[in-house]
Amino acid sequence: MFISCDLFCVKANKKLYNYLLFHFFLQMLSFAFKNNAVELILNYLDTFKTKDSRLTFEALKYLSSLLCHKKFALEFIRKGGLLKMLKIPRPSISATGVSLCLYYIAYAEDAMEKVCLMSKSVLATLVTYAMWLLECSHGSGRNHALMFFGASYPFKIMLDLFDSQDGLRVILNIISTLPNFLADENDSEENQMLTRQVVRQVGYNLKRYFECHLSFLAEKIGKMQQVSQIPQTSNRTEGTSFYKPLKHDPTKLRELNNFVLPLMPLWARWHPVEKLIKLGGLQYLMQVIAFAYDWNYSGRAETVKSVLDILATCCLVPRVQILLTERLTLQGSNNLTYGLSIILSAAEGEVVQDPDVQRSALVVIGNCVSGPLRRNGVATLDQFQHPTAVSKTPIRKSSVKTCEDLLNKIWECVRVNNGILILTRLLLVKSPIRDADSLRALACRCLAGLARYKPIRQVLEQLPLMKSGMIQMLMREPVLQENRQEHAVFQKYGLELIKLVYGKITGVEYDLNVVAIHKSDLISQSRIQYNEKQLLELVREHLRAKGLLETAVLLGKEAKLDNTPPIVLSSSSKSLINGLPLTPARKGKSTFGFQAPTKQRTVTLDTIVTEYLTNQHSLCKTPMAICPTFDLVVPHKCPTPKARVPTVNFAARFGRPGYDWSTAGSVNRKLVYSRFKPIRVLRSPEEDHFTTASFSSCNQWAIVGTHNGEIKLINIVTGSEDGTYSCHDSEIHHVQPNRKGNLLLTSSIWRRPLSKLWRMDTLFENIMEFDREEYAEFSNLTQDKVIATNMEHAYIYDIETKMKILTLEPRMSNQYTKNRATFDPNDELILCDGVLWDFKSGTEVHKFDKLNESISGVFHPKGLEIIANSEVWDVRTFKLLRTVRALDQCTLVFTNDGEIIYGTKCEKETPDGYKIADTSFVTLDATDYERIGTIELKRNIYSLATSPNDLQIALVENSSSEDSVSDSCVRFYEVGRSRGEEEEQVDEEDEEDELQSQDSDDDDDDDEGSDDIGLDVDRLLDELLPNENEEFENEESQEETEEDEGEMVLESDSEDAEAGEAEVDLSSGSAHSDGSDSTSGNDSDDGD
Repeated sequence: MFISCDLFCVKANKKLYNYLLFHFFLQMLSFAFKNNAVELILNYLDTFKTKDSRLTFEALKYLSSLLCHKKFALEFIRKGGLLKMLKIPRPSISATGVSLCLYYIAYAEDAMEKVCLMSKSVLATLVTYAMWLLECSHGSGRNHALMFFGASYPFKIMLDLFDSQDGLRVILNIISTLPNFLADENDSEENQMLTRQVVRQVGYNLKRYFECHLSFLAEKIGKMQQVSQIPQTSNRTEGTSFYKPLKHDPTKLRELNNFVLPLMPLWARWHPVEKLIKLGGLQYLMQVIAFAYDWNYSGRAETVKSVLDILATCCLVPRVQILLTERLTLQGSNNLTYGLSIILSAAEGEVVQDPDVQRSALVVIGNCVSGPLRRNGVATLDQFQHPTAVSKTPIRKSSVKTCEDLLNKIWECVRVNNGILILTRLLLVKSPIRDADSLRALACRCLAGLARYKPIRQVLEQLPLMKSGMIQMLMREPVLQENRQEHAVFQKYGLELIKLVYGKITGVEYDLNVVAIHKSDLISQSRIQYNEKQLLELVREHLRAKGLLETAVLLGKEAKLDNTPPIVLSSSSKSLINGLPLTPARKGKSTFGFQAPTKQRTVTLDTIVTEYLTNQHSLCKTPMAICPTFDLVVPHKCPTPKARVPTVNFAARFGRPGYDWSTAGSVNRKLVYSRFKPIRVLRSPEEDHFTTASFSSCNQWAIVGTHNGEIKLINIVTGSEDGTYSCHDSEIHHVQPNRKGNLLLTSSIWRRPLSKLWRMDTLFENIMEFDREEYAEFSNLTQDKVIATNMEHAYIYDIETKMKILTLEPRMSNQYTKNRATFDPNDELILCDGVLWDFKSGTEVHKFDKLNESISGVFHPKGLEIIANSEVWDVRTFKLLRTVRALDQCTLVFTNDGEIIYGTKCEKETPDGYKIADTSFVTLDATDYERIGTIELKRNIYSLATSPNDLQIALVENSSSEDSVSDSCVRFYEVGRSRGEEEEQVDEEDEEDELQSQDSDDDDDDDEGSDDIGLDVDRLLDELLPNENEEFENEESQEETEEDEGEMVLESDSEDAEAGEAEVDLSSGSAHSDGSDSTSGNDSDDGD
């Protein structure tokens, strides 16, 4: 009946069940005391009397269920039960039951205090027995012994006895002796689960061990330093501290970390950490974090968190920080990796996607990068050495001599392992919402520590996080209003970060941007000067207003002031006389949010006037650092410079007198490359669609790659297909002809060989194959070499000998998802996976910071800069020059003169594997990276190519619908020309008629007339372009089309003539052309 009621309660109400269970235990406890269960158990614990180990084991199991009650545990210890239990022989089956009872005794603090009051010999026997359980007992006995020590570490006497018997070595041996520590795939799931459970128990045990040592160390340092404000972590009193436990919570542990970190000497030897290093424990801890990535185990997050908490305590010792910056070899792997790299991956969430794990990893990084520049600890080496410590562990020779050397090494290691990217991303995290604020605070602490390193500070200054005022926006309010305490910590470190990046600035408000910060800094450097005689006149005027006429006359005589009529004061001057400035300085803050100095200083009339004029100066829109003498009567105002914005209209600029022709090139580029006129469309067959395109060197053909792995040569003038060649078995994503026009490189997505080199002289033949290289391109200067990319590796081949001449394998790769190795314009340097190489020596020159996940970067045509995604790096100094947000996630194409950048967004892959591209491309001036325009189209853009003369561009446009993959085309645009409104309307009508004739509902977005932008300047450009032979060229183009009637049929009507665009359908062999082919004729002549 009780069992059925019990099951009903479990299913109905868990709380009620727990209450009934607790009531049942209370009844059992009274029953046990009433029938003297303690004496009965003590009788069965004597194995010499019972002569039955199994009976003793059952008695121990019954005892463990009663030890859950504090009253029974105290009674058991009072009657000498612990001493009898320690006499149980080992090894035996009953000894395993002892471990369970020891854990329940340690679980009750009052009972454990009574144990600690026993003689030292008894406690030593207790620790020895428990150590034997760790080494030689059954698996369950080992786990319970681990939990016993974890609960007894807060008692100092137990911790000292554990260290005296070399307990740390025994704990680490549990991991090192596991037969399947690497979790072999061939092992059974049950064994793997048991192994990971043991690792979890060891991790938690070591975490408690080092946290307790940290608390006792903080007390020791506080006494030596005579510091009164030590974080209180125990309820112990002087003289009775050896049997009172410590009290831990995460907040107090953070306070202990911050307290001990600056006081730890540079070469301090802390006994627990030294022992851990000597036994190779640090290596095992790093392996646990690394291997946990592949674990399928519910306790994985807790295990990794415990290990990271251990490292957070150990890295307070500078020697551990040095070891984390060195490379280590993981068991079962030949690859070398940095310890900080593993911790950064845990902070990113790559090991375990758990906020608690990320927080612990950020604490480790913060303890490393936020160390003091000068360690003022007075403790000597011996004061951190345990009395029973073994001989001092030898330290290898290191380049670290000072605290600054140590920090520089740590900062550089974090930077090399992409710490800037990881930490800046964590500042923007918004989920999980309850943990976002704490993650931001810890990440900001790490960035504030890194910002003390000048190279990292220079990079942070150029990132949008600082330059666009993003961090100030994040500091305004927390993600969750309940986390205001964590947000206050984030604000604290955010202000510290801003001060480090932009100088010593106090009182920064959270709504300021970089411009306001620089403006206030400029105001603080301004020298305020004013006419002292004018000030005396104002004082005399004030005396007159108050009726002190004699004093005013006397002041005028002594100061030799002119007997002039009273000065007509402005409102600002009256406020100065009355002592109440109208500026916001009355409230202690200036207009820009910087608080007035709070230091005690002597207030004089000069300081009052100077502060008043400074606040007036702060109201200027464009303040100057060097100002003329201020007028106390007339309000001050710095002159506002008038920016001369040159007009885009060429005729207006050309006829303006005194025009600055130094800016003519930039304005001309804005005029030309903001206008694009579609002139021709090449449509793909129904069974295939286009993927990439390029122009031939003679500007005669468009080389188009298809989804089926074919290359099509399409005549640009006639629109006819001059050849189709099967090159690959999969989609071609890149084609590149050389400048001579006799070679062609093609690259595909899958199925080897991934890249090939073709000859295009008389026959189209394959001359080289690149098996695993997914991307290949020619060298730039001589084009006698090919550089091919395979993941993070690059290979250079000689075209003449067809031999591999160089292999580039970086020591530390950035692992970009779209890495493309490339030569610089002079073929002297190579950029691969964010690493700069010297081609002649084949050595690494520099590794650039990884600030994005996909794009590795390209060289600027001038050869002095590298553009990696939106970041622009200086090749000479390796500094980050600027960030261009318009180039974010863009594939770049330069014009042949290197003055214009075209950017198309990279393709994004949907969960079902379909690739979607963007419907717009941007144009930028390559000289100053100023955006010229963003051209919005109706279709997705998959590729962009420029003609050799830069007068045309070709876009591969595909439909955005997955069901309309066959609706693909290559559209040619004329650069620098735009169509009028009438042509756009005609094109829209043609598009509607075409859609109706094809009975397709998915092509509504194909609006050929909405692809051009800008003003109507056709008339001006027609007058400027040479059109002397226009009639002759029209007649010549008509003769050419009549000769090619066998290849294609031309059908022109009045609407197409007005539209000015030719449409070619490769599947049907027909084309629609405009009435006047002067544009295409000119282009072909230019290309030839």
